[in-house]
Amino acid sequence: MSAEISTGAGCRYGIERVCSVLEFPRSTIYAKRAAQSRKVIALRPQRRGPKPKISDERLLEAIRADLAASPFVGEGHRKPWARLRLAGIRVSRTRVLRLMREHQLLSPHRRPQGKLDPHGGSITTERPDEMWGTDGVRIETVEDGWVWAFSAVDHCHAECVGWHVTKIGDRFAALQPIAQGLARHFGGVHADAGRGLALRMDHGTQYMSDHFLNQVKFWGLAPSFAFVAQPQTNGVAERFNRTLKEQAIYGRVFRDIEEVRRAVGEFVERYNAHWRLEKLGFRTPQEARQAHALKQAARSCNPVSRQPEPTQGCGVRNSFSKKIPQYFRLPAHFLPIQLPLASCSSIAAISVASAPCGSSSTPLSMQRLARRREFEGASRIVF
Repeated sequence: MSAEISTGAGCRYGIERVCSVLEFPRSTIYAKRAAQSRKVIALRPQRRGPKPKISDERLLEAIRADLAASPFVGEGHRKPWARLRLAGIRVSRTRVLRLMREHQLLSPHRRPQGKLDPHGGSITTERPDEMWGTDGVRIETVEDGWVWAFSAVDHCHAECVGWHVTKIGDRFAALQPIAQGLARHFGGVHADAGRGLALRMDHGTQYMSDHFLNQVKFWGLAPSFAFVAQPQTNGVAERFNRTLKEQAIYGRVFRDIEEVRRAVGEFVERYNAHWRLEKLGFRTPQEARQAHALKQAARSCNPVSRQPEPTQGCGVRNSFSKKIPQYFRLPAHFLPIQLPLASCSSIAAISVASAPCGSSSTPLSMQRLARRREFEGASRIVF
């Protein structure tokens, strides 16, 4: 009824006049219309706001013509947008970017080529001094500008084994934390000092230089590079740098390099002694290293003893769990008696004393021993 035209006024009645005469709320009509419109699914989402002067189809044709006429390739979206403006087509840059992205017209050179190498393994080790990770960060100062802080971190218990703060972050500065760790945990920086140790690092210019790689190989370290564009493969060093920034760098203004050096040195001491990590059972790096050293010492001082196998005579096993040959076995009336160890340094010197069963502590005479050997047929016994 609201759409009908009044004969007297020559215009529509309208919803407001009809609802006021009928005393019917207009909100109910608007609510029903909104519910019906929500049930209708548009085949293509409509653009909100005013209609543009040029449609997406015509703009896409202009973009394709501009790319075909350009003597260059892989320019992205900014240069086509600028050339369209010079040609009189003034549109938004984000609109040009959207159309070029939807139709795969952007630069192919800025996309990652091939498949990324997934990181599905673990970079932590079971024992300390098997793999170290190294990396560097830049810190801004007032007087000296940007300075570098390099560090080396153990992959087992995340201990910082070396650090170095310098103005110029070149290949020589990157080697300093490694040299400190070798001198502290391997006894020096001579040739093959760190044989058996792997060094995890990224593809920075310091670590890719010939001088750095040759020096690392001189020390006996095996270079282990992280995956490209995957910093989690060097996650131990990266996590240490994050902790360093959060605890000692962020929120502070450093005047010169000496203040940075003091701040980093104090943090490394606090970190190794008091920073508790969940992967270590909430122990500090120093406590984890000490626990591992005590465990290794206890294992070396208390070798695992094995029970002798019941064989003909008395079966005895050596330290390699191999059965002693027949001509080394003692006769049935001899029992091996293992003396207690005097110290851990004399583990290899295990003495076995033999005494006859059922006799006193007085040794047998040589004549009786010879007759017993003859009777037992053990002429090949070696004492």
